[in-house]
Amino acid sequence: GGGIPVISPLIGFTLHNKISEIRGILNGTTNYILTRMTNEGCTYEDVLKDAQKLGYAEANPAADVEGTDALRKIAILAALSYGKLIPMDMLKAQGITEVSLNDIEIAQSFGCSVKLIGRAGKLEDGRIYATVSPEFVKESCPMAHVNDVFNSVLVRGNMLGDAMFYGRGAGQLPTAGAVVADVIDALETKYAAPARLFWDKATEADVVPAEEVIGTVAKEFCHIFNDGETLKKAVAGKIDVSFIDGVDEMFAVLCSEPVLEGSVKTYAVLS
Repeated sequence: GGGIPVISPLIGFTLHNKISEIRGILNGTTNYILTRMTNEGCTYEDVLKDAQKLGYAEANPAADVEGTDALRKIAILAALSYGKLIPMDMLKAQGITEVSLNDIEIAQSFGCSVKLIGRAGKLEDGRIYATVSPEFVKESCPMAHVNDVFNSVLVRGNMLGDAMFYGRGAGQLPTAGAVVADVIDALETKYAAPARLFWDKATEADVVPAEEVIGTVAKEFCHIFNDGETLKKAVAGKIDVSFIDGVDEMFAVLCSEPVLEGSVKTYAVLS
């Protein structure tokens, strides 16, 4: 996200706003891959090779495509917003390696795009959550139109409402420029720098457990069930299921308990 000037505004934003949630497309490499898959019908494997040739993806792209890079970034944004840095071993990311062209086609049939979204927020009980996963983003949402290596961050405050930041998130010059800007800023604003670098370490009591985030954070999901047995397990797990007309394997689901890992493909709907 080097091309997005979000850190300084976010610090200012927190001075007169309570931030309820942050959402973002935080990794240019994965956004480039999903854009090509959506617009050109290319497979994940083919686009990844192109991304590596262009310098958007590393030789070992795991940190990008498995969502780790985006998870680190949403953890930093959460720390800036809530003053607590969540240890990475308390968080979990779902990347884009399992996103298929069929998933993208299903999303399009409902007027959505597939994006890798990082979310962080604070619940009424004071606990913080942070997560990364592919989501179905409605075309009415500006993030649905953030394509290629561009990133965006949406900050929701109680006073100013929504503020959205947009910029280039991958490539040699945006990355190098961001590093140089950080060095200059640290040297010139020595009193402001500590506020950006030193936070309290979050404890287990401060954080929503990763396995509970799906059931806690979002109210509505799209789930692709692989078979009837998986659906029965979901119902047995006290998950309310309603069918969406037109696509047999797609369901709108209201979660009252966390979804069993690996049982379904899960996409939160971002409106």
